[in-house]
Amino acid sequence: RHVEVGGQVTGCEHPPSVREMWSHRTGMELRPIAAYARAVRPHLPDAAFAPVPSRLLWLPAHGAVIAAIAWAMSTARLPGALWPIASLVIGVSMAFIALLGHEVLHGSVVRGRVAIRLFGWICMLPFVVSPTSWTHWHNRVHHTHAMHPGLDPDRYPTLAEYRRDPFMRMMADYFGL
Repeated sequence: RHVEVGGQVTGCEHPPSVREMWSHRTGMELRPIAAYARAVRPHLPDAAFAPVPSRLLWLPAHGAVIAAIAWAMSTARLPGALWPIASLVIGVSMAFIALLGHEVLHGSVVRGRVAIRLFGWICMLPFVVSPTSWTHWHNRVHHTHAMHPGLDPDRYPTLAEYRRDPFMRMMADYFGL
């Protein structure tokens, strides 16, 4: 909303941002993450930013674990009493594949758009998330607005937001970890 002073509109009144609150409380300027990355990067070796394609070896390893356990369960070769443990192992392997997909789609495993999209697609396929959707949602929206209330899709609500907003409460209660 606009604020009038002496009959003239002076600007928009808005709640203070995290950056403004930090600066006010500490007397230090809080800068965007990219500014810190630009300052630190020259002091790190180039190898710190090189892709690590050997991480892709985890994909067939975890895929084999999932396939072997699923086969053992579906053919009744694994006793029913072990199914809960087997399910946990499958879940851990699925989580690792998702994490690998996350790293691939950030470009830290392979280089080149085709390779990134291909391996990202393979890793995200079990979760029915395309590389395009992931890149838009995670890389662009989440990283651009990390921890900004109402903008970061990965941010948990504060306790005040949780109590005030039924939608936030539902999302945290039914879809959060």
